[in-house]
Amino acid sequence: MSELLLLANSFSKKNLSISIDKINELYDQIIAIRLDFHQHLEPIDSPGVRGNKKNRPGYNLLLRLLDFKTETLKFLIDPSVHFTNNQAEQDLRMMKVKQKVSSCFRTLSGASDKL
Repeated sequence: MSELLLLANSFSKKNLSISIDKINELYDQIIAIRLDFHQHLEPIDSPGVRGNKKNRPGYNLLLRLLDFKTETLKFLIDPSVHFTNNQAEQDLRMMKVKQKVSSCFRTLSGASDKL
């Protein structure tokens, strides 16, 4: 899956002709194969815990990739959507560090003074 997404990202960055239908098809095939694999595995054993059995992290990730397929592949359709959210996280990081150093921003004016 990661190889498919990285390949799709490199095609979209270089503005190469890319078949979105082909990528969607490969995406669906990968999800189907991996879901089939995970559904045949035994659930994680949690002794003494009632209720539903705990799913494996890989299975949970597959379910999220299936549910949010359009959001995952949005960068192929809309060039303003970035492949990763690294820039957004970097923009917030210094603000969060300042908040931790000062313990917190208690007022709006205190927060604006730190900016």
